Amino acid sequence: MKQYLIKQMEDKKKLKKKKNQIKNKLKFGNKIYKCIKHMRNKIQITQKMEI
Repeated sequence: MKQYLIKQMEDKKKLKKKKNQIKNKLKFGNKIYKCIKHMRNKIQITQKMEI
């Protein structure tokens, strides 16, 4: 019984770790996406100024 509870605790920790990893990946992805969007806007603005 005790071993079963310990295993459950470990599984929960693993799940939490995985969730956090996914969260971090999403955050990182959003940062990159925003950066690209920002760069695109800058490029469009400079192109408009050249015309």
